[in-house]
Amino acid sequence: MRISILLFSLIGLTLIACKKDTPTRSASITSVKVTAWPTTNASGAPWDATSSADLFVQLLKSDLSEVPNDPLDDVVFPDAIGTIARTLITPYRIPDPTATYYIQLLDNDELDADDEIGVVDFDLDNHPDQPAVIFKTVNGITMEIGLQWN
Repeated sequence: MRISILLFSLIGLTLIACKKDTPTRSASITSVKVTAWPTTNASGAPWDATSSADLFVQLLKSDLSEVPNDPLDDVVFPDAIGTIARTLITPYRIPDPTATYYIQLLDNDELDADDEIGVVDFDLDNHPDQPAVIFKTVNGITMEIGLQWN
């Protein structure tokens, strides 16, 4: 009897010790939709003096540097009102599925530096259910990040 209990205990401990965390599967960004953003800057002034913001998004790595060959920043939505959406013809494969990434929302300015409206973070580790869309709201910016899991 003692041998059986000892044997079952050893088997149980062995199984627990051998259990490995399920690795995060990789994913690709298929789209980004921005459904809300602040209409004024921190001073309370509109982003552009005579019209709505000219919006675009950039994909940033965990160190907040732009992703090389960023697939998102080549489209500007002039005088944006309501929802803006960017669908990628070729999904962008996230190189490190364990890192945090950011999507930066900016107001395109021709005569001076672009204005940062804000940044939304996301990571795949927080989504073990592997959703087709991650919904995020940060500091008045609401985004939907479309994903294709690999």
